Amino acid sequence: MHGSAKHMVYDDVAQYRWAASVLDADAHVLDFGCGTGRGTDILRAAGHIAEGYDPHPEIRLVTLGNCYDAVVAFDVLADLTDPPFGTLQALEKMAPVVLASVPFLESPIGARAHRWFRLQESTFPGRQFAYQYADGTISTMPGPAVNLLVISMR
Repeated sequence: MHGSAKHMVYDDVAQYRWAASVLDADAHVLDFGCGTGRGTDILRAAGHIAEGYDPHPEIRLVTLGNCYDAVVAFDVLADLTDPPFGTLQALEKMAPVVLASVPFLESPIGARAHRWFRLQESTFPGRQFAYQYADGTISTMPGPAVNLLVISMR
């Protein structure tokens, strides 16, 4: 995420609250890249059955088959060794709904230690998008966003 640690927490919280509001009630959700589990707890508090998994950036994703209702992958695809679109496709094999976020059009100059930069809609062909702005709000209207939210539904 961008900005101070306080801003980072707000962005994460907003993304998980957004996910909790758009997923079906009582969805079985994998929180891929859960970190400390704060987002997993937000999903659980909203009534979802949520499991957290935090991958090591060097480990390739092994899919478990279609065993979840949804996968959320917030602020993780730009950090892994595999290209973000390939990781998204692997996650799509695990659930009919995948919600992911990546830094939007981030430049490698002055950016934190991501592996992938300048991610945008064309990076994820055939998917739907929402945009998270610096104040944490999320909208389907394009604009000067800090995060791109990728929505995959089959």
